[in-house]
Amino acid sequence: AEDATLVAAAAAKAGWVDATTAVVAVATGDVVAVGWIGDSRAVVVDGRGAARTLTRDHNASNPAEAARVRAAGGSGGRN
Repeated sequence: AEDATLVAAAAAKAGWVDATTAVVAVATGDVVAVGWIGDSRAVVVDGRGAARTLTRDHNASNPAEAARVRAAGGSGGRN
């Protein structure tokens, strides 16, 4: 609890705002459905060991993402 208090104090001093990220994947047969928010990432690895990225970051440093959020009436970034 003391560590959490110190982290919260440091975050408040730096002006950080809490945020949440999440990723979920459901595989059925040969279909994989992936949903994500924030800068969580999902990667699938095939039987040969080849990796494929399934997501892209949702963050304000991506100009297209920042424009999408603003167009929806939102805002984002570090305070």
